[in-house]
Amino acid sequence: ENDERFYLKIVDEYHLNVATHRAEGIILNDDGDYPTLSFTQNSFSIYEGDSGQRDLNFTLTLDTPAFENSHFDYRTSNSSAKEPEDYIKIPRTTYNIHEGEQNITISVKINGDTDIEGNERFYLEIDNESENLKITGTQKSKGIILNDDGSYPTITIDSSSYSVVEGNSS
Repeated sequence: ENDERFYLKIVDEYHLNVATHRAEGIILNDDGDYPTLSFTQNSFSIYEGDSGQRDLNFTLTLDTPAFENSHFDYRTSNSSAKEPEDYIKIPRTTYNIHEGEQNITISVKINGDTDIEGNERFYLEIDNESENLKITGTQKSKGIILNDDGSYPTITIDSSSYSVVEGNSS
């Protein structure tokens, strides 16, 4: 639990000269810290596939088992990947952690395609944790959709300079 505060107020002083009428007392927590939640990696990736959907799994861990009524919010946000064509957006959602849980997986649906494109990125963000939980490290992790459809053609020029004789024309 957090440190707890209480106040002592002196009222109806009789034959006393009181400099202040209120004092604060603090009960310091000596039971340890709350569990901390963090991503297991800074980024997670998956090949997109040619069709259908695949799950890109983001994993988080708690350093000690979760307390009862622990929760946090999560959502996706665009970077170079866009929803709904590249992945299925997750709006702000609350994840309720089961008491004793230490490993969490959040899956984001990735849409397959046959487009030649670069790797695409989006984020899974976490915040708004309950009072009995702490988020440590970064509050967002990158999702990388790996292109598996080939690459754009490459044009190579064999020489650094070329010349042509102009000639005369009428």
